Amino acid sequence: GELPKGILNGVAEVCRELLAGQSDRVAHEFRGMTGFLAKKRKPHSLEREDGGIGNVIYQEERLFD
Repeated sequence: GELPKGILNGVAEVCRELLAGQSDRVAHEFRGMTGFLAKKRKPHSLEREDGGIGNVIYQEERLFD
């Protein structure tokens, strides 16, 4: 599918915030794996609540591997 032009910049910003401890830490399951979304989504949507673009699904124990 098509993605917004600034998606890579958005994901990079989310990564910087995540590593700085600024995650919304939303419990999330994806393809049978559990972890967290770094940014909250609008209900029943892939859009972020804060209006930004890009997001990261992560497992805390693997952040600094």
